[in-house]
Amino acid sequence: GDKRVKRVLGLGNPLLDVSDKVSDAFLRKHELVRNGACVAEAKHDPVFEYLRLSPTAVTIPGGSCLNTLRLAQWLCQIPSATTYLGTVGNDEYGRIIRQESQADGMIFPLLLHPTLPTGTCAVLIADKDRTLIANLAASVYFDHSTLEANQDVCDAVVASEILYCEGFVFNASPQAIFNLAEHALVEKKTFILNLSAAFVPGLHKHYWVRILPYVNHLFGNHEEAFAYSAAMGWKIDSEGIEDHVITHNKLAPEDHDLAAIALRLASEYTHTPLAPRIVVITQGARATILATRNTLSIFPTPLITDSEIVDTNGSGDAFVGGYLAMLAHGARPTECVLYGQKAAREMLKTSGCTLPSTQDSDLIKELSIRDTTGAPAPGSPRPSCNRSRALSISASVHIAMETSCNSKTALRTS
Repeated sequence: GDKRVKRVLGLGNPLLDVSDKVSDAFLRKHELVRNGACVAEAKHDPVFEYLRLSPTAVTIPGGSCLNTLRLAQWLCQIPSATTYLGTVGNDEYGRIIRQESQADGMIFPLLLHPTLPTGTCAVLIADKDRTLIANLAASVYFDHSTLEANQDVCDAVVASEILYCEGFVFNASPQAIFNLAEHALVEKKTFILNLSAAFVPGLHKHYWVRILPYVNHLFGNHEEAFAYSAAMGWKIDSEGIEDHVITHNKLAPEDHDLAAIALRLASEYTHTPLAPRIVVITQGARATILATRNTLSIFPTPLITDSEIVDTNGSGDAFVGGYLAMLAHGARPTECVLYGQKAAREMLKTSGCTLPSTQDSDLIKELSIRDTTGAPAPGSPRPSCNRSRALSISASVHIAMETSCNSKTALRTS
């Protein structure tokens, strides 16, 4: 395998998570439900004001993709191993997001919205459940022209070999996703996409049909996979599905339909037929399914006792962060899944998507064994952006940029 650690670039909607413990009475008062997720409305203003004044509230840089990249950066322990692209407001919350992310070792180019505030997410924790209210604000505005016009962004794209997008970005800038996908195809890089939420495939069906051929690795949970199948009108046929399983772990009968969807997602048309698409579907505490064009691998989720779980916020993002970190080290997809499961398990033991303060972690040790040269340290020569080839865009994927956020946008909930 390739011993050099590949750089990872992520495109997402950055939010500052503001979390605090609340009671069920508090949730009922504000018409919220445990483990729910919604977009902020005027009626939620008192919730954000409560968090602003609460002495126990904690702020953490968030948003699905940023959670994933911060963890991948921490796991790699190599300066500038990851780059995050996303828009913040010209305000204190935006400065907190960038400063904390950069302190972790990430590259975070300055992309400011001229008028809107930084996006925030209220994370209300009742026992071990969490309820999310997203005030998306500046986070859903990403100008795709930035990929070529901004030198720092352009350099980062050229220097990165793994390009990762959350599905939420279809609300902000579908053209940016297509541009990165086309660049990955032309330059023989790895393009990775996340379904992100159950509503996303149906809301952007016409984009998903066109983007899937570019995707080398696709992530989703079981709800999102079924939602994609329903949006596309697929008829699920799971007859003989067990014949595709190549691991000694077998497929549970109740997972046959999900496995059939994963197999079809992996076998749909691809622009890179020599590099089969990898589809990874998680199911919380149930087994993770990895599908290629005609094989299925089943990975039981490691056991964790209820007493070890602090809360579930960020565990799905942590799985992807672990997967990407291991992939950047040249590992096979099966190794990436196992490592992602370990990362998710560790995240369940912390409050929110909080990075451990110690570098004395078995997860880090497992990755460091693979390290040789690593990514260049800050200040090292980096590939410069040749605009004529950096982001070659085919006419077939050129679409008008969406400028408005659909009101149904919500955060990843598992």
